[in-house]
Amino acid sequence: MAAAIRGGIASAAWSRLRAIGFTPPELASVVGVSEKTISRKKGGDAVLTVAEGDRTVRLAQLALEAARAFGELDKAMRWLRKPNRLLGGEKPLDLIATEPGTVLVRRALGAVEYGGVA
Repeated sequence: MAAAIRGGIASAAWSRLRAIGFTPPELASVVGVSEKTISRKKGGDAVLTVAEGDRTVRLAQLALEAARAFGELDKAMRWLRKPNRLLGGEKPLDLIATEPGTVLVRRALGAVEYGGVA
């Protein structure tokens, strides 16, 4: 995966994330770019920078992990957008822009998977 990210993830990944329910503002916030950049890059053969690709892959992985933990994508998306007590009142989606935040979100998902409340 690291080699793929360094080689350049296609910007079409953003369209796929939009198709599963992420909004342009959510993508922009997690990836660390403007909505205008997302709009500009989504239409062509653009390749994401290493930072953009890393955060895009992280978002996709977390969406899959959440869907697995909750058993369906709709529940996972609601959980990602809702302030969470276990995360200090933060929304999981707001935390996954950074690796330390991602670690916290994965711990909370682990609690969900193993019968805890998160």
